[in-house]
Amino acid sequence: MSKSKDNTFPIIYKDLIFKSRMLVIPTGEVLGVSDGKVIAMTDEAFQFLADHADFECVTVPTE
Repeated sequence: MSKSKDNTFPIIYKDLIFKSRMLVIPTGEVLGVSDGKVIAMTDEAFQFLADHADFECVTVPTE
């Protein structure tokens, strides 16, 4: 799990389907959805959420 050099974390995504669930991304990192939101803290989590249709970014990465 690496910290991003291109994104400023945390990046918050809204889960468009569930209010609560656990996600295990391909790297083995576990992301928890709570109150319909999930937080990306790594490049891998960011990429997974950005590529998945169930999630919508609610914070925009800044430099």
